Amino acid sequence: MKKLVSMLLILVLVISMVACGKSDEGSEASTKSEGEEKVLTVWVSMSLVSEEEQKMKQDDWYISKVAKKFEEENPGVKVELVVVSDQSASHQTFKAAAETNSGPDVANLWSGQSIFAMKDIIMDIKDLVPEEDYENINGWESVTLDFKEGNPVLGYPASGQEVCGFIYNRAVLSEAGLDFDNNPPQSLEEFVEAMEQVKAIGKTPIAASDDGWNGAYFFTFASLWVQANGSERVASNSTGETKFAEDQAFLDSYSFMNELYSKGLINKDYLTIPSVDQFFLEGTSALLCTGNWMVNTAIEALGEENVGFCALPDLNDDVQVKNTAIGGPGQCFVVSKKCKDPELAVKFCSFVDNRENHIELLKTLSKFPIRKDISLEDIGMEGKPVFEQIAELAENYVYWADNSMVPEINAEMQKLGPLVITGKMTPQEMAKKLDQKAAELNK
Repeated sequence: MKKLVSMLLILVLVISMVACGKSDEGSEASTKSEGEEKVLTVWVSMSLVSEEEQKMKQDDWYISKVAKKFEEENPGVKVELVVVSDQSASHQTFKAAAETNSGPDVANLWSGQSIFAMKDIIMDIKDLVPEEDYENINGWESVTLDFKEGNPVLGYPASGQEVCGFIYNRAVLSEAGLDFDNNPPQSLEEFVEAMEQVKAIGKTPIAASDDGWNGAYFFTFASLWVQANGSERVASNSTGETKFAEDQAFLDSYSFMNELYSKGLINKDYLTIPSVDQFFLEGTSALLCTGNWMVNTAIEALGEENVGFCALPDLNDDVQVKNTAIGGPGQCFVVSKKCKDPELAVKFCSFVDNRENHIELLKTLSKFPIRKDISLEDIGMEGKPVFEQIAELAENYVYWADNSMVPEINAEMQKLGPLVITGKMTPQEMAKKLDQKAAELNK
């Protein structure tokens, strides 16, 4: 998710912005052209472009075809796409462009705190979204300011749903006398016992990697935290309104991961393993901390009969959301406050997300629907047990913890979390440092 910004990208992006927005009247140039034609400038990221599509001409990409269809159904409208290959760079570039009146009308950004931090330059579209979209699309909490119902809606959920948890190797579990398909662990205590059984046959129970950003925690173990208190509490901890040190679910989630590591149930080279995916694909471990994007690769390596998917058992009986996993739509479209025709911009966002277009998108991406009226049969996944397991979790996800925190606190947790997991710091010590950091940011 976090990539380095190339100077070439920035140069190309700046040139694109100048070409799209050159006018003394700022972004008014993006909604007026020769005659009566309206130009809607849209930045899109590679999250909407599959690996196969990247080998094709841009005109053959899904998003290009959707833009063309929108033009055909709205005579006099021209959609001008600007493709941004490094999405992490696009957030700052979007902000800088908005300040100079040279940005797009619509931009494809990460949801959650990434857009909340730009509420001053992103339009509240709450009253422009069709009621049908509110009813049929998942993920509105991820674009609602501070995750609080009734607050401004700063974006349109986009792309597809990701679901994180464990891919498991049935052959390894069976060798250990375990059947996660029919008899998965029902509590964290049972989960630990199951992993001890795997360890007893000489296999690594859980393949996991920090990956430089606390990856396995945010993919899998953070579900214990979010399911207990919700994304709103995760966000308020990061802004200093509430305290990490007083958030027992937060402390427990890290304590549990440290327990597994300390007992040798997670690979000891968690911090340094060069390729945890390959380690799992070689059949040396039972579970892999990852997401749905790895399923097809696992099937190719291990055989479809050996690949399943599960999440952690619930933290306790009192959690807000039961039988859940980290996930949801991490992508969205936002409308700039500089946009001269917000109704047209929202109409485009809605068009991209309509049922017909969303099915076409999911045929190119290994993601799950954000629409409630799309079935596994619609996207060719019906009858495949591992996808049915993931789809069930997708209906009941809790939103990404890293996207729920302000960037500075997220970065601090990325740095400190691995120390807690490997026993070099206690959860309480990390919580104190995070609270101190949040207080400093609010001075």
